[in-house]
This record gives sequence, structure tokens and C-alpha cells, in this order.
Amino acid sequence: MYVINSGYFDYEHCHELQKKIVALKEIDFPDVFILTEHPPVITLGHRGKRENIFLSEEELKKRNISTLRIERGGDVTYHGPGQLVGYPIIKLTDYKLKVREFIERLEEVLIVTLKNYNITGTRNEINHGVWIGNNKIASIGIGIRRWITFHGFALNVNTHIEEFNMIKACGLDNTGIVSMEKIAGKEFSLSEVSGIICHNFSKIFDISLEKISYEEFLMKFFN
Repeated sequence: MYVINSGYFDYEHCHELQKKIVALKEIDFPDVFILTEHPPVITLGHRGKRENIFLSEEELKKRNISTLRIERGGDVTYHGPGQLVGYPIIKLTDYKLKVREFIERLEEVLIVTLKNYNITGTRNEINHGVWIGNNKIASIGIGIRRWITFHGFALNVNTHIEEFNMIKACGLDNTGIVSMEKIAGKEFSLSEVSGIICHNFSKIFDISLEKISYEEFLMKFFN
């Protein structure tokens, strides 16, 4: 599996890259794991309701925040600086995984990663993601096309959680948002957290990872 740690990556461009990889995997293409950080953007999944975004289009434009409706499951979420986002693009049948098993493994990757920082994350039987009590620290929303996964997870590392006040996160009432920084009272290196996630992903999915830069990846497969 190739791991692309792209740094700061525009959401729409990353979304287009995912769709290109999925289309190629329908024929034959290696597994890919994209790790990135996005500029501010609000996305709505299949169940996303516009009323769960509290700002008008005019107010969002003033803040330079775009809104996109995409193919993943779930309702509305926010991506922005300080948040580590992961997009594993694999064919579930190659791993003999059902959709729920895949999601549970992603949750496990995040739970084990948080444990490395002495943060205890838990599952919620009703709502996917990783939780600290009643506060969500990581969201999961995936898309599946012909058993090929795309979209993925978002872990709040140093995220400005006040930005989530713009939305009803995941369409849930009485739910808070928290970050690793908020819990620990200090900032974390996204690069370090990314490396730990890769280690845990490799172990939990029993797969070897090969790091490749975004530029090298494009030259290798799209040039």
C-alpha cells in the first residue's frame, strides 16, 4: 500500500484524486492511503441536511469556507487546519472484510493511536467514530463503490473546535467536539501523529506501507 502524506491539500482536489484512484482500482491499481490536512471546508454526506449548517451561504463565503455534498455516509462535518484526515482506498474483498469490520478497524487504529498519547478513546454502538465521553474526537464517514473504499476518518489533533459551532456535527444533538490539544493542553505534531497512525494501520490491517510523496505518486501513475 502506498502512503501519501500530502500535507496541506485542497479538499476538492483531494476528492478528485480519490475518485480517479477508485476508478483505476475497478480495473487494477495498488492500495492507497492518503493522509492530509485540509483548508476550512464543510461537507455533507448522504444524510446531510442543509439546516445542520447554521451559517448562510453569504456568511460562509465571507469566511472563505466552501460547502460540498459528497458520496460518504453520515451527515455534516467540518474539516480544517490542525485536523488529520485519512483516506484509505482499498478493495474490501481483497481483505475479506465487511463494511462494518472495516469501520471497526479504522476506529481501532485511532483508539490505539490516542492511547499512545495517554488519551482513552471509546466506541459508540450507535454512532461510528471515536469518543471521549460524550465528545467526539474522531469522525468516520466512508464511501463504497464496487467494494472499493474511499473517504475515511478525521482526527481532531490541534483543530480549533470552536469552528464546529458552525454546524450540528454529524447531525447529532447533545454532542460535543474535542481535540487532542484540548485534552492535553498542548499542541501535537501532525507529522508525528501521522507516523503513529501509519504504524497502527499497518499492524491492524496486516499490510506493509510504502511512503511516497504526492508529486512522486502523480509522476508514477498519472504522468
